[in-house]
Amino acid sequence: HVTAALTAPPATILHERALVTLGSTTAPYELWEQSAPPHAYRVVKWGHEGTGTGGTTTDPAAELRSLVASGQARVEASTTLDGVPAYKLSVAGASDRFLNGTAYVAQSDYYPLEIDTTGNGGERIVVQRYEYLPATPANIALLR
Repeated sequence: HVTAALTAPPATILHERALVTLGSTTAPYELWEQSAPPHAYRVVKWGHEGTGTGGTTTDPAAELRSLVASGQARVEASTTLDGVPAYKLSVAGASDRFLNGTAYVAQSDYYPLEIDTTGNGGERIVVQRYEYLPATPANIALLR
């Protein structure tokens, strides 16, 4: 059940939207990342924008699925997030350091609703949107 819900669909674009807080300053962060070669991406953080290609794509859902299966992500509570019945997961030991912390997933299909973690230098990162977009021409244009 968890495995199917958190597997990236083929030929999609991962879209993440987050708020990054450092000290008393909060700024938006947004990422679009292609799931297939050439793994093109575009990121906006602290008012700066960058694009590129990478050898592999990080898939937070696949990592989270693996952590649930291995017991490194535990259900801490049942709750409701933005009107959606959710499980609050405690995540530790992720190779992607931005997954360590708290993740909220929909009870119905374990779809990630929010990921709350701490980055380099004490940045608090709250991923508020996590979705796979179809690779339409309009969505591919978001990578540029």
